[in-house]
Amino acid sequence: MSSAQDRTREDVLALIAAAFEEVAPDGGGAEFIGRYFRHVPLDELTSRTPDIYAGAAAGHLKLAMQRHPGVANVRVYNPTTEVDGWSNARTVIQVVTDDMPFLVDSVTGALVGAGIDIHLIVHPQLVVSRNAVGHLEEVLDRDATGKVAKGAVGEVAESWMLLSVDRESDEERRAELVRTVRDVLEDVRQAVEDWPKMRAKCLVVAAELEGAPPEGIEPDETALAIRFLRWMADDHFTFLGYRDYTLRHTGEGEVIEPVTGSGLGMLRSDPPLGKQPDLLSVEASAKAHEPNVLVLTKANSRSTVHRDAHLDSVGVKASDDDGTVVGE
Repeated sequence: MSSAQDRTREDVLALIAAAFEEVAPDGGGAEFIGRYFRHVPLDELTSRTPDIYAGAAAGHLKLAMQRHPGVANVRVYNPTTEVDGWSNARTVIQVVTDDMPFLVDSVTGALVGAGIDIHLIVHPQLVVSRNAVGHLEEVLDRDATGKVAKGAVGEVAESWMLLSVDRESDEERRAELVRTVRDVLEDVRQAVEDWPKMRAKCLVVAAELEGAPPEGIEPDETALAIRFLRWMADDHFTFLGYRDYTLRHTGEGEVIEPVTGSGLGMLRSDPPLGKQPDLLSVEASAKAHEPNVLVLTKANSRSTVHRDAHLDSVGVKASDDDGTVVGE
């Protein structure tokens, strides 16, 4: 018998590899196919013909041929036999980027938030070798670990994502999806790169509160704020952005404005030069001067990193020597 149920995983991958070698003879053959589809269930691998999976892998390999560290390659397209050598009824999204936490959750969250159904996710984490100009030399047959990209010159741990989604025939809409995915990947990159600095900032603020408790605040409240900040830094909080703000009086009222160069993570970029901060309402101004340490709120904006939910904002009031609030 030769039904799909009787095929082993090795049999199915061998068929895909044979088709792959026809379209990408220098692509690494069965070794690459085995690693690329390593985590895809057998029932999924038998739900389409080998040439479709082979074409998808070859297209992904082509997308990965040239990439510089810190840059994400993204393609959103409707594959056709005439142009791509394979076809699919759905739109395909392919990504090649540096391996980082939160990538799949963040990308899928953005797509679901845009009302797009996802039918397939293939996510190999690969160790590759690139030369000085970013050209792909080899996909290595070993797992990505924390040691990759530190011990050997040219070796990089990368995340390759393939998503099959509802068909999008409009070219402009597909271009918009490329921008959406790129923006999300950049948010992830900034948050992940600056996470150690943001965690350190949290601990520094806690230490400053402990060393110089603010005037006019109950000691128990300050102690509770210190414990909370240290709890956050003890891997109980996903730091996405950090920034210092100054509370400043103007002729028309008070404003809270960002301190240039203080931003980290998703708040790394300073606001445009010349942009004036909004005046605080009377109620907000009074709230800013209340005698407390922490300001815990839910932001109106939603997270683009890790999970699609309203952001948690943790503010720590900064005071001068006499206890007057001067920033956050």
